[in-house]
Amino acid sequence: MKKIVIILMIILLSSCKLKDLFQKEKENNDTINKSYDITVPVTVSLSQKTALIKHIKTNGRAEAISKVEIIAESSGKIERINFLENESVKTDSVILEIDKKTILLDIQQANINLNKAKAEYKAWQDLNEQTTDEQLKLQTGFFEKELILQKLYHNLDKASIKAPFSGIISDFTLVKGEYVNQGQKLLSIINNEDILIRVNILESEISRINKNSAVTIVFPAIENEIFKGKIKSISPQIDKKSHTCEIIIEMHNTGKIKDGMYAEVKIDTEIFADRIIVYKDAMLVRDGKKLIFAVENDRAKWQYVKTGEENEYFIEITEGVDENDLIVINGNFSLSHDAEVKIVKEIPYLKLAEKF
Repeated sequence: MKKIVIILMIILLSSCKLKDLFQKEKENNDTINKSYDITVPVTVSLSQKTALIKHIKTNGRAEAISKVEIIAESSGKIERINFLENESVKTDSVILEIDKKTILLDIQQANINLNKAKAEYKAWQDLNEQTTDEQLKLQTGFFEKELILQKLYHNLDKASIKAPFSGIISDFTLVKGEYVNQGQKLLSIINNEDILIRVNILESEISRINKNSAVTIVFPAIENEIFKGKIKSISPQIDKKSHTCEIIIEMHNTGKIKDGMYAEVKIDTEIFADRIIVYKDAMLVRDGKKLIFAVENDRAKWQYVKTGEENEYFIEITEGVDENDLIVINGNFSLSHDAEVKIVKEIPYLKLAEKF
């Protein structure tokens, strides 16, 4: 009897364990089945029928279209300062004045000397009717004294330091009362209303560029702004050492660009009109074939494609995508065909096209 009871207890325990095992297996299967129902978050963008533009990227530095150093043409103490560093001036504005007292005294003396020469010339003219005026003026020193006076008036004018063109004052550290020597640099004037950027293009690429090529410029120091420029000139020769050709780009300054500022330049080369294009991140390659995922009814649809031209950010689709298809551009690496997806972000084409 005891043996029968023991056997029944063993059978009961075994059945309980088997039940637990079946329950755990069922739970595991439910978990596995649920994993197939995970919704994948994705970012999408509509395919576009538009122009695909290729370009060349390079860099350079901004140069003011006009820049000149102002040199003292006379010596003396600075008597007056009308403009300071970084201030704007117009053409012929008097920036500073060098003491004119000595020059004015010299002019008085020169006038006296010239008047003496005139009087002497007049006296000799009355006495020597056969001598020409030119000979008499040379004999009396009239020409020499007249020239000295002209030079002094020139020096008087140069004692007023004027702006040769409209611009901004730079490199100006002098103060009132400071003595300056003839030939000394006083300051610089920079006209940066228009900016030049010199860039070098590889000789293998120069044939892709012409003076009508569109130019886009960004300055890392100026955030969130893109500027337009135009090609001013293309050098007729190639540098033998670097195998590059110099291009000068011209652009209007909004007031933010400084002389010497680093610039990143993009020059458009070929334009392919009316192409269906998608963002490059949408493209995948599996088993050697190109494909993208399009979203239809919250499902990812695997589509094989054929491609054509491309640039840094976009690629032309010649087969497999229509205009305005909703294409997955982020979150696509883990997708499978007909996977359930959730669109967390849609980026318009124009926003993607703003990438430099």
